[in-house]
Amino acid sequence: KDEHTHSRRGRIHRRRHRLPSFAPLDEEDADGVGCADEVGVLADAAGRVYIDARFPTSRDRQQIIDTTLGVMSNIVNAMKGMIIELDWMTEDSKLKALNKASNIHVNVAYPDFILENDKLNAE
Repeated sequence: KDEHTHSRRGRIHRRRHRLPSFAPLDEEDADGVGCADEVGVLADAAGRVYIDARFPTSRDRQQIIDTTLGVMSNIVNAMKGMIIELDWMTEDSKLKALNKASNIHVNVAYPDFILENDKLNAE
């Protein structure tokens, strides 16, 4: 088969290869491969490579965590200030909103397991 086609403007286009299946492994495609399920963990591995390159020492890693936590703290505190100033919200609703804002869990920089080889390999 010719793997090239010509358009009216004279350009040569390559025919696309069949896309991989993104079905769960129990619903594999004809080749027996469920691509998305197999490569999902590569994001964590790529993240680890980036962390090791960009933040090589524990001091570097702690600095980015502390800086990001400071920024997030400022954002949450600003949000709380805006809630307090709202004139259309009842006091009870404000207290609930402030409680929710106080309980925001901030995930900073990268998941802890990404630095633990045993856990990263288990993924």
